[in-house]
Amino acid sequence: MRQRLAVDHPPVYNSVRSNLDWADHAVRTLVTGGLIAWLAPDFVWDPACGDASILEAAYRLRPFRQAFLADISAPQIEALNPSFPHEKVVEDVVHAEFFVAAAFKNNCLVLTEVLEHLEDPGATLRQAREAFGALVASVPIGDPEHGGNHEHLWAWDEAAFEAELRETGWEPAVTVTVQLPGVGGNSQIWVAR
Repeated sequence: MRQRLAVDHPPVYNSVRSNLDWADHAVRTLVTGGLIAWLAPDFVWDPACGDASILEAAYRLRPFRQAFLADISAPQIEALNPSFPHEKVVEDVVHAEFFVAAAFKNNCLVLTEVLEHLEDPGATLRQAREAFGALVASVPIGDPEHGGNHEHLWAWDEAAFEAELRETGWEPAVTVTVQLPGVGGNSQIWVAR
């Protein structure tokens, strides 16, 4: 099931948020960081990095050479002070210049909890496929209209998101689901090449 959702009011992204504020996000952060470390990339792009805690977790497990961080929230980017080598910029993921990544071997793109917010997530995945050797992506499982985040434009079950990856040129390699009853939404985390 892939479903277009109705949005009641426009989202507000120009704020500072922390993954540690929500139990489900904290668990997803650590699992996702572990998957990135498992890939052992030299260069990592996170164009919707939020508090950069996912890359902090990955870097502690297996250091990478450089991260490229972006977020739509200027206050979020200004608040970042990660421990790993990085460049950071205020930018919308839709306008990210993914093509520059092609110049770097052993690179990885991180798209966690952002695709469901985009008008055309397939276009972003197709564009990224041309530049990246690996992808780590996560989206909520199922229909957030029934108890989920009012900022989401899209919902996928596991089969539909796997199909989305394949249709945009990615070959799924690993999937992990994070299901924590009573503390928030459930997520599916995918590694693709």
